[in-house]
Amino acid sequence: MHMIDDHYEVLQVHPKADQEAIQAAYTRMLAKYDAERLSGGADELVQLASMKRAAIEQAYAVLGDPQRRANYDAERAAQAMQAQLTAEVQGDVGADERIDYRPLPPAKGQERPRSFNAQPTLPPAAVQPAPRQAGRSANEAKQQRPLWLTSSIVVGVLTFVVMLSSLFLTEGAGLQSLFGGSPKTGGNAAASVPQAPAAQQPQAPAPTMTMDEIVVEYEAQVVTAQQMVNSLPDNALAWRRLGDALYDSVQVIREKAPDSALYQERIPRWREASEAYDEALQRDLGNTSILSERGVTRCYYGAGIGDPQYVQQGLADTQEAAAIASDNGRIRLNYGMCLISSDPPQTEAALAEWQAVLAMPAAEIGVARQAQILIEQYQE
Repeated sequence: MHMIDDHYEVLQVHPKADQEAIQAAYTRMLAKYDAERLSGGADELVQLASMKRAAIEQAYAVLGDPQRRANYDAERAAQAMQAQLTAEVQGDVGADERIDYRPLPPAKGQERPRSFNAQPTLPPAAVQPAPRQAGRSANEAKQQRPLWLTSSIVVGVLTFVVMLSSLFLTEGAGLQSLFGGSPKTGGNAAASVPQAPAAQQPQAPAPTMTMDEIVVEYEAQVVTAQQMVNSLPDNALAWRRLGDALYDSVQVIREKAPDSALYQERIPRWREASEAYDEALQRDLGNTSILSERGVTRCYYGAGIGDPQYVQQGLADTQEAAAIASDNGRIRLNYGMCLISSDPPQTEAALAEWQAVLAMPAAEIGVARQAQILIEQYQE
């Protein structure tokens, strides 16, 4: 995939900027490189300004058109996802990690030969990629926070985030999470910062992404993951990432609009996700996490089309995974989801699984929060 131009950088706007901000940036940047301002200047400067104006015009032609901008954003997200997946699957390491920093052999009073390599690199077998993050979703990994931070550091970080957020909001860029309120954020940190009167410092709420924008973003991840599978068909991680991308692309609609026609159209994706996890499991036998994900997607698919056979298959998968890895919060959460999806629903057993998740001292924050929500939803 070729590297696309960063039109947002050309116009110096945030990727979430609205059309009014993009229009203002376009006008400002054109005026900055106006040919009349460089009249009589060096030919090199005039030529550079002409190239800048051409890039500005091209960037605005894309970002100023909502449809072209949506297509560009999808391609941009796909490219970023492909780079991330390539690094994960191939265990890519940076150039600095390949340099051999061990002491050079002694010269023993003699000059080094011209062919001597003063900066040797390690052989490929000696380079160990960074350990990969376990778990189904990258979003869950982001929700983890180190527990060793002292209270003073936490206060300092929160203050910095609040000040940075206020700066972006003032500049018009806007800071927003994917759905206008990520579960990773909590509390009202801004309450500790003195605020100017409303008349002096008006601040509109940050805009949230529409369902169409959300769908486009997740579709880009599916396309990229599929490309990775096509390139590495025998790689278990590539198949798992495809399962994750398919899972997320339908789960986000299930959470936001479970009764919509769009979700009904996407129900078959649960089966596609389970098939991708099955391919991953065939290449990584005994992986209980993948087994659990295959199971819960089977349960979602069976419940969606009213086929108890798929639910029973998924229930067997998640039960087996929970028996092996009873200390894994996500696996126990998935088992509870299959129990509640069975006909009739095994509500008490599902609640017991989610209560067990809350009792785990090492449960991930996002998983524990989801378990709490499910308990409140199904508890009588």
